[in-house]
Amino acid sequence: PSIRTYDGRSKVLPLTLEVPDPLTTISYGNWVSLSEEDASEIGVLQPEPLYKDRTQVSIEAAGSAMALGTMVQKGLPKDVMTVHRDQLNVDMLSFDKRSGQCFATVDDFTIVKTNLTEALAIQAGALEQGHRNIIPKENGEHHGEHHIEGEVTLYPEVKYPDYRWSMAIDLESCIGCAACVAACYVENNIPVVGKDEHLKGREMSWIRIQPYYHDDGSMDTLVMLCQHCGQAPCEHVCPVYATYHSHEGLNVMVYNRCVGTRYCHNNCPYKVRRFNWFDWTDEGAWQEPISRMLNPEVWTRPKGVMEKCTFCVQRIRRAKHDAKDEERKVRDGEVTPACAQTCPT
Repeated sequence: PSIRTYDGRSKVLPLTLEVPDPLTTISYGNWVSLSEEDASEIGVLQPEPLYKDRTQVSIEAAGSAMALGTMVQKGLPKDVMTVHRDQLNVDMLSFDKRSGQCFATVDDFTIVKTNLTEALAIQAGALEQGHRNIIPKENGEHHGEHHIEGEVTLYPEVKYPDYRWSMAIDLESCIGCAACVAACYVENNIPVVGKDEHLKGREMSWIRIQPYYHDDGSMDTLVMLCQHCGQAPCEHVCPVYATYHSHEGLNVMVYNRCVGTRYCHNNCPYKVRRFNWFDWTDEGAWQEPISRMLNPEVWTRPKGVMEKCTFCVQRIRRAKHDAKDEERKVRDGEVTPACAQTCPT
């Protein structure tokens, strides 16, 4: 079953297809995941870069055949191939006569490489760290202190008189379910752009789940969103001051100032900024009834404007208003962004 649509019952919801599969980062499309050994045997290669068209294979089982794109996935044992249940033809599935439950495995099948290729909407640039130490190994020697010496900066130190908002993500607890990604879409009126835009690299998600596979087949997941850097590289290149560092530690986006140069996107080392290629404020831009489900506390962004994670600033403001009514400061833990609220772990 799929972590996004289970047995296919949620496939009618556009958001479940917009959110990429956590293991492969593929959003739209049908594919089969192959082990490295099986892929080598049938002559399937992983393209470089990953977004290139992929070899198509024909799978036949129970007298029914279907063609699928391929994804070579580390960690899969030999002679094991995975296809999401909602992608299989019904004829290929077998069911328990008593409960009617669909069996999770298909034992008798054949797979043959074809001469065709298929474009899959894969969002990752790479699935290996490539000795870049993106997810560093645990280091307990510093005992909670900074184990890297401070760097000299040309910019003045920022003072935070009242608050400095921050969020911690425990990568050891993350199971890569992508619930946070879906919650962010709903909370912040992020548009569902569809397969064609994903194939062009124009996804709009503010959070991404990035899997990194190791040589032994194990995998770590990295939850990537705006880091709200203390000296953010994006802020210094914006010619119209549309993004700046607030006195509360937020990397702020002022949509009304943005002229869409995309300098900030180019200068972001985490690649978490998104550019609106379409005007989502137009009537009919959102499918019904989604247009009546938008969050009224979050502005819908127009064409030509950059956007990114805001730490759910609307929730921060709500907590500050409530605290002001009670003549006190916001207490730690009173502000919970949508992603943290939805996280099951």
